[in-house]
Amino acid sequence: MEMLIQTCPSGHLSVPPEKRFPINKPFAPHAHTIGAAWGDLDNDGDLGLVNSGKLFVNQGNDSHWLKVKVDGISQTNVGRDAIGTQVKIDMGGSDILVRQVESGTGTLCSNDLVLHFGLGTRTDPIDLQVTWLNGNTQTIQDVDVDQTVLVQ
Repeated sequence: MEMLIQTCPSGHLSVPPEKRFPINKPFAPHAHTIGAAWGDLDNDGDLGLVNSGKLFVNQGNDSHWLKVKVDGISQTNVGRDAIGTQVKIDMGGSDILVRQVESGTGTLCSNDLVLHFGLGTRTDPIDLQVTWLNGNTQTIQDVDVDQTVLVQ
């Protein structure tokens, strides 16, 4: 597997065009893969995918998003990476978005520990409900969209 990813001074990742694959490009008909990983690799608010040694870059759209970095170091019996912690967003009506911090979701893969919420056309601030693995709960109100927030 050969892949070149460079970190730019801005903190974003730079992937040479010849190493990029559009997210909608199909795999080879007989390609086999065991692991895949996703995350916001270029910090633009949408998720990319690494699979079979290839980087699939999500070209994004005009939808809104929120990324939540959960740090459990200040919580008793949780741990720094806060594995198992859940974050909920009530979008109104019957729509509730839920994400849980997971270190891996399959064989030979580990995803970004930052939780990613796709918010569609929503631009109003939102409230986060955090349920820590130790049972403690926390509510963070009026969080602006299109950013990364740190919850401790």
